[in-house]
Amino acid sequence: MAIIIGLLVGLVFGFVNGVLVAKAKINSFIVTLGTMTIAQGVVFLYARAGSIGVGSDFSFSDFIKEPILPLLPPITIVTLLTVGVFAFILNKTNFGRKMYMVGGNPETAWLAGLNRDFTYIAAFTLSGVLSAFAGILFSIAQGTAVPNMGDRGISPLMLTIAATIVGGVSMAGGRGSIIKSYFAVLTLVTLFNMLACFGLGFETQIFAAGFVLAVIILYESISTYFSDKIKGIRPRLLEEAAQMRKTREV
Repeated sequence: MAIIIGLLVGLVFGFVNGVLVAKAKINSFIVTLGTMTIAQGVVFLYARAGSIGVGSDFSFSDFIKEPILPLLPPITIVTLLTVGVFAFILNKTNFGRKMYMVGGNPETAWLAGLNRDFTYIAAFTLSGVLSAFAGILFSIAQGTAVPNMGDRGISPLMLTIAATIVGGVSMAGGRGSIIKSYFAVLTLVTLFNMLACFGLGFETQIFAAGFVLAVIILYESISTYFSDKIKGIRPRLLEEAAQMRKTREV
């Protein structure tokens, strides 16, 4: 029942985000940041700013962390399956291609006859459900619900933004890869774990996360600038014009 309720809450928040972006035309980053803050406040009130445990006899927590295949516990298998399924949806289905088109150029998508609002709402609803699913897996693995996750150490929000940009997601929309983002998450988490193994504190990890994020955003901004600068330029225009003249003469 707790799993079902968690997924429904994620669905509702995702749907609300989608409606606010699609219908109210509010910036998606502002919308999701605002609803995240509201959700955190509700959870803190409900949990009274403390963790809610389920006791030491919670065998499900041990089950999803025990490998059933070499190096593959159920939580890892479920994660890999989720990444694979949605990578296939984005790259091999009409719905996925519509998402890329709407994200990259909403006006062109509208002119092409795509239902932008439905695509926005569907994307944010799926995002909400999957976020809730990730939270459920985390809580089961820990055997407790932690309302202040990320208040100490690396912020999950910062890690998510950094990983998605490292994975090739464009801040302007229309470009990205789930698989690349997944490996970017693994890479960054490995980096932070290495810093911890060297005995460096949370402050060093936070500094490293901020530095990585700043470099990535700077690189993304420079790439976007040069991409916009050469957009529409045809380097072989003179050759094409000469070829057209020859064709007309013939």
